[in-house]
Amino acid sequence: MRESIKAVLQFILIVSGLVILISFIPDFRNTPWRWMLPLFGVTVALIDSLVLLLMHFQRDLAKDFLYMPSQKYFDCHGFCFRFIPQFEQNVCVIHVLFQNRFDRPSEGHVILRAEHRHDIQLINLQISCPAAGYGIARIPCCVPAKYQGSTQVYEVFASACYPHGKGRRLRFRPALQVGSLSSSFSSALTVAGALAGAIVTTRPAQLVMTLPKGLAESFDAPHLPAIEVLWRLGDPIDESAVYKREGA
Repeated sequence: MRESIKAVLQFILIVSGLVILISFIPDFRNTPWRWMLPLFGVTVALIDSLVLLLMHFQRDLAKDFLYMPSQKYFDCHGFCFRFIPQFEQNVCVIHVLFQNRFDRPSEGHVILRAEHRHDIQLINLQISCPAAGYGIARIPCCVPAKYQGSTQVYEVFASACYPHGKGRRLRFRPALQVGSLSSSFSSALTVAGALAGAIVTTRPAQLVMTLPKGLAESFDAPHLPAIEVLWRLGDPIDESAVYKREGA
C-alpha cells in the first residue's frame, strides 16, 4: 500500500511538471489562465515533493535488523527477507533472515528457484513471524556437480498474509518489492510439494549466487529447515547476541 501511494505521488509530480511546461507555450501566455496554471503546478509539485520526502525519511519505530548499506532486502506486503548463502563443511546452507514490518503476526511463503535449472534444489519455505519479529531460517541444500564453481541466477517468489490484520507499520525503509505467488500455485505447493515448473507471479525478483566447488551433491537423509525467532516486539535489543546467533 505504501509503495502504491508513493507511485501515485510520483505520477502527480510528473503531471505537475508537465502543467508548468505547458504554461510557457507562447500561445498559452495570452490566455486568462496564464498565471493560474503555473502557480497551480508549482504548488502541487511542492506539496507532493514534501510528502514524498517525509515518507522517504520517516523513522523506524522498531530496529531494522535486515538493513545493510550496500544492499537492499526483499519485501512482500511487509514480510521482509534476505538470503545469505553459507558453505559449512562441504554443505551449502541458505540462511534466510526474515522480518515483519507490522505489529501483528504474519505468515510468509518464500521460494528460491534457480532460473532455467530445474535440477537444482528448490527452496520452498513457510515462516510464521511474530509481531514486528525478526529471525533466521537455515536450509541445507545439495548442489549437482556440474553447477559447482558456476554463478547462477535465482528467481525469488513470495507471498504473505496477516491472519489478524496488519495493524501498525513500524519499519519504513524501502526494499525490493517481490510479486505475490498466485493463490492456486501457493496451494498446490502446500499440498503437492515443490512443482518447480508451475510458478506464476506478478513480478519476479532475482538473486545472483556463486556456488563453490566441493559441495555435497546429495544427502543420505532429508534435511529440514531450522527456523528460529531472534527478536520479538518488546525484547531488549542486544545486537551482538542477535548477530552471533545468526553466524554473520
